[in-house]
Amino acid sequence: MKRLAVWVMTLLLAVGVSGCKTEPDTCEVECNFECVDILTDPLNCGGCGTVCPAGTTCELGGCQCPGTNELCEGVCEDVMTDRFNCGGCGVLCTFDSQCVAGECDQYLEPYGTLSIDFTTTFIFDGARFFADATYQSDNWAAGVTESGVATGSYGAGTSIPGPSATNTLAFAQRFVADANRGDRIEFDQRSYQDAGYQTAANPNVRVIFPSDDLQNQSYAVDAGDLAESVSPWVFVFNQVTSLSICVLAVASGGTLAVTAESTTDLDGGTLTLQATDLLLYHPTNTPYGDITMDILPMGIPICDIE
Repeated sequence: MKRLAVWVMTLLLAVGVSGCKTEPDTCEVECNFECVDILTDPLNCGGCGTVCPAGTTCELGGCQCPGTNELCEGVCEDVMTDRFNCGGCGVLCTFDSQCVAGECDQYLEPYGTLSIDFTTTFIFDGARFFADATYQSDNWAAGVTESGVATGSYGAGTSIPGPSATNTLAFAQRFVADANRGDRIEFDQRSYQDAGYQTAANPNVRVIFPSDDLQNQSYAVDAGDLAESVSPWVFVFNQVTSLSICVLAVASGGTLAVTAESTTDLDGGTLTLQATDLLLYHPTNTPYGDITMDILPMGIPICDIE
């Protein structure tokens, strides 16, 4: 029996108990019965089971991002331009500055400012407001404010509403989810050069909430959250044709106070919006740099700087 035990032990040593396909003395680390190189294996980077996030590689046992990017909380961030990770993970630039070459740049001059003081006792069904004249007429008095409630200026001092505006309408609509966005509440201010509301007078204002379930609170207005659909999107836009617009400015910096009731109803509900001196920036020059690519997926082009 003793001889049999010695023979079995000799056989085990010959085939290798580690499960490695190479010789035992060349297998430095074994993970799940396989030899791995923890210096380069993205599934076992630096140790068994340590998986590198998408877009990274395993180098010298650490997950590495490409180029000048750094791995910040599991995501590759460009520390040369990212305002939230400027020069390194977690280094935050103030809302009125931008990250340039890994350093928080000095104060970025806004393109303009915008204040809002709007109240409605009727939120329109967005699918019916322009399509159903009777519906629009029946609820006009409760839902439409016939004056400029979003005011300010931009560029070289162009006023909001614009200098050619003789009539301005402000109203809120609720939209159900479509292919691009979910259920949402939108505020619109549109100006016209004529009493019949046929000829647009630029600029106009739009606020888009990424949900229809609005709470009584102050919302931070932050252009850096456009892609994540966290903050309300506050735009100043030009009407290019009857069916198309372009974004002239986006607000980033300040808060929008909301008082709301029954905003998830198909129509009806009440809404009050109040904001003072929201900072406006042209989309190509914001505290987050050029955010054009965050806006274009919404199907809205960018206006030239005026």
